[in-house]
Amino acid sequence: VAYLTPAQLAEAPGWAWLASTPWNSLGMTDGGYDLMYKVPDGIEQSNELFFTPLMHSDVPTQSVGNSGQDNDVYLGEANIIDNYSGEDFWMKTPDGKWFIYTTLLPTPTDDYFGGILCRPIPADYDGDGINEPAVQCGSTWRIGYYSFTSVNDEITATLKSVREIALGLALDPLPAYVYPGGIKYQDTVDLYNYYKEELGGTKTSTIFDVLPPIGPYFAQCVKTWALDAAYCWDK
Repeated sequence: VAYLTPAQLAEAPGWAWLASTPWNSLGMTDGGYDLMYKVPDGIEQSNELFFTPLMHSDVPTQSVGNSGQDNDVYLGEANIIDNYSGEDFWMKTPDGKWFIYTTLLPTPTDDYFGGILCRPIPADYDGDGINEPAVQCGSTWRIGYYSFTSVNDEITATLKSVREIALGLALDPLPAYVYPGGIKYQDTVDLYNYYKEELGGTKTSTIFDVLPPIGPYFAQCVKTWALDAAYCWDK
């Protein structure tokens, strides 16, 4: 099933549209999961959020507003509250903030959840049935414990406590679900074109030809995976 139109795919490759599958009751008794996606930065309708109900084909794709964030956010399903009928998803920004939809979570410091190298690993760490925001920042694991209430779909988040766990000499991210995001789409395009120029025009492909897993991780490929940039095209 194609969820993006040919016109959308002509603006940016499919991997550049950050996606998640949050729960949304939509005022329906049975609810359902949505496919949510964010328009890449730097193109028409930049950073707009859309959802398509996966279990209700009679409900059309529609916008839920602009995220205000480029593709250097991380995006995932929140799973934080039962009686909330909006889009139940989170965004972690590159300046260390964590949002549940548009609600900014209170934190001990403004940048508590760290930069793009602080990888999100949310999960239910205390067994209360909701996911806690958490990140691994090098050798430190940070977890925020919150309580959430929703009145007329306005979420209020209260910080109960935070926990930091030292991981010894562990510097690389621990194995976990890989959330989309972490680098601006336009930065990926610029980096791709830079290395293409560095190769002296020997490659004729465009950013649209770079398939996953290389496409969304092109920056990592040229930095750490490859002996030379040509590998990232050839693979």
